[in-house]
Amino acid sequence: MDQQTKVIATAFAFAGFAVALLAGLASGSPAAEVILRALVALLLCHAIGWGAATIFARAAETGLAEYERTRPIPSIEYDVVEVGEEVPTVELATGSGDEKFSQNLSEKGFG
Repeated sequence: MDQQTKVIATAFAFAGFAVALLAGLASGSPAAEVILRALVALLLCHAIGWGAATIFARAAETGLAEYERTRPIPSIEYDVVEVGEEVPTVELATGSGDEKFSQNLSEKGFG
């Protein structure tokens, strides 16, 4: 049993115990009977919580596996330059941005 399943099962158990204890005390039943019923509720709620947590964990694992299968992480290839190798250069456009902006405006009929 993994950690999440244990935590969920324990939370169910404590909640069941608390509800049974408060309901028993509110009904005015004898203390021994209330505690006995609360302990039975604790055990039953622990089993229910364990079952629910197991089902939810299995559903989450299945959903995650399906998501990963349908959306794989793409592999990206990089050109790695070794030490001592010449680094390839890229030709840059000539002219300033202002000149190109003015040329673009005049081509569109704004200047």
